[in-house]
Amino acid sequence: MKHRRSIWILLALLLFLGAGWLMTSEFASLSPRRRPPKFPSYMRQDEVVRMVNRKHALMLKAWDSATKAQRENIENQRFDPLLVALSAVRTPRTLLIFEIAALEKLPAVQSLLNCMPKKVKDRALKFKDKTGIDPFTSIERAAVAGDMLLLSGDFSGANWGETFSGFQSEPYGKDGMFYSHSGPNDAGPRGSSFLVWKDEMIVSTDDPEMARRVVDLLEGREGFEKEGFPELDTYGQIYGEISVKDAMEALSDSKDDLAKRFGEAISSVKIHVDASEDVVMTAEMSGEDPDRVNDVAKSMGAALSLLRVKARSDEDRNFTELLDYARIHPEGGSFILDLALPLDFIQRSLSNCRTE
Repeated sequence: MKHRRSIWILLALLLFLGAGWLMTSEFASLSPRRRPPKFPSYMRQDEVVRMVNRKHALMLKAWDSATKAQRENIENQRFDPLLVALSAVRTPRTLLIFEIAALEKLPAVQSLLNCMPKKVKDRALKFKDKTGIDPFTSIERAAVAGDMLLLSGDFSGANWGETFSGFQSEPYGKDGMFYSHSGPNDAGPRGSSFLVWKDEMIVSTDDPEMARRVVDLLEGREGFEKEGFPELDTYGQIYGEISVKDAMEALSDSKDDLAKRFGEAISSVKIHVDASEDVVMTAEMSGEDPDRVNDVAKSMGAALSLLRVKARSDEDRNFTELLDYARIHPEGGSFILDLALPLDFIQRSLSNCRTE
């Protein structure tokens, strides 16, 4: 049971909007699959266009030790402001980027939204009326990096006075407005800071210096070296990196020393989630020692096989079929974990939901 619970924890960590809980529901059944899930593995044409359209001519400053060629490269390139902003978080962290505008239109997410409690929808409408920000249309992307939240989109219609009622405001840099308060009051938690840049980005963090660093990077007052996440990896509707520490916690219930060996062997965990049809995820895990990485891949593959046997012996049809979509693919020095949550299962699970 501990192995099984660790799988649930891992799924809950990697699959969006808490979809992992659906796997344990007893009121849904999986119908036979007519086709295998399509797992994200590269940029599609529309995602390439999306990436290019997000690049802007920013007045970035190269880091102090950059060569002349590196400086010219940074000064002459166009960059995605959100990816530049994410480079402000320097310590190892879990980083996830959510394509909010794209997700909102997809079948699985529509099923979840249709089951959203009425009081939550009412609060969203009241928030829109008060602040001019529609959580479902104003926000294009949301990014979580460590303790920092970034929202990007079109906030030109926002009423910032109402949005940050009770906060102290002061201009910062050329196009930034800093909002802070020392609390406690109804405006927000003590020490919380927000920084709005160009009506295009909102930075939320408990660290005021990090918020300022974001704008300093975007406006060329702090040296920039590279994006906080590679632009060529911005495919799917959710993508990012899971810190090795967080991944180890997901494996901590394993009966053997898998979590420890994972931490010793793996240095990078990149994920991509695509919900265009089924909700599918790939997690690419890599490290410097191919032998250690391959050992972890074999152990995780063996754990999945044992879970399949256990599910069949327990006659747990739902869990058996879900595990049939889970695969480990060794790549030589790295491996890929595929997971899938079929759309029909999500829709059946939510068909009788209550919104009152």
